[in-house]
Formats: sequence, structure tokens, C-alpha cells
Amino acid sequence: MVKATNDSLVQLTIQEISKHGYQNITLRRLANEIGATTGVVYSHFTNKEDLFAAVTYALSEQMADKEEYNDYSDSTEAIIKIGEDLIKWYMDEPNLANFFFSNPSLSNVFNGNRQGLTFIDILKRHITNIKEQTGLHFNEQVLFIQFWSFVQGYIMLLSQHMTDPNPLIIRSTVKQLIGTIHP
Repeated sequence: MVKATNDSLVQLTIQEISKHGYQNITLRRLANEIGATTGVVYSHFTNKEDLFAAVTYALSEQMADKEEYNDYSDSTEAIIKIGEDLIKWYMDEPNLANFFFSNPSLSNVFNGNRQGLTFIDILKRHITNIKEQTGLHFNEQVLFIQFWSFVQGYIMLLSQHMTDPNPLIIRSTVKQLIGTIHP
């Protein structure tokens, strides 16, 4: 029996999502996994959306914990690396990547009154840094959406076996996205 704490429930949920996908997670099943009642789970999280938000934050922290992401000397290369890593993460852990990109609590995490996601904050900081490094003037949110949309679309193509992972596609796409920005 695992002691029910916020962290142990989040880690268990990450394991369960990895094995079974987030669509199949129930608080009852998580409670059974730790030998507790659903009331114990509800004492830590108001509902499944609240738990999913905590899992999203935990995954963001794990993803942000790469030393090279915190090197801002060449943010274009950092964004390319982030794109490559997101695709690799999808290939290695498709259920977790799908959860991170499309779980139901994500809009509340982005739009709610909660703190930002560390991983997304790092990505956005690199985009801001590209402005400083290139002297280009552009809407940072637009570049973020373009990059995020590209990664999600590429993952969709991979999930449908319509293409294979190719770091050159990521590199050229990021360069093209930045290259289409005009001062």
C-alpha cells in the first residue's frame, strides 16, 4: 500500500497514463491501486480535472529539467532541440505526450488563474530571446502557436503512420518559421 500524498497520486497517475492512456483513468481505479478509498483521493484533489492539472504541472517540470533548455545563447537551436525532444517523447511515451497535448484540464491550466507551466515558460522565453538575438520584430504568441501547432500536427502524422520521425523536418520548419518573420 502506498501512502496517499499529492505527489504519490500524481506519480501513480503518470504511470497509469503511460500504461493505459488518460481516457481510462478513474479516481476509483487510482484509489484501488494504492489500497485506499476514493475519499482519500478526493481529500487531495477536488476532482479528476484537478488531478490532471497537477499531473500536467509535474510533466512540465520534468520536461523543463533539461540543462540545455536553460542555455539561452542560441534560442533557435534550443527551440529545435525542444521540438526534437517532444517528437522523441511522443515516440517513447505516446500516452503521456498525448495527455500533455490534449488532456481536458489543459485549457484551464493555460487560461486559469494558475501559475504558468515551466516547460511552456522556457519555450516562450526562447521565443522572446530570438527577437533579441535576431533584431526581428514579431508577435511572440504567433510564433509560439505556429511552433506548437507544427509539433502537434507532426505528432498526428506520426500517430497515423503517415511519416517517420526526421530531425531535419523539425530543423527546417523552425528555421522557416523564424525566417518568415520580417523586421
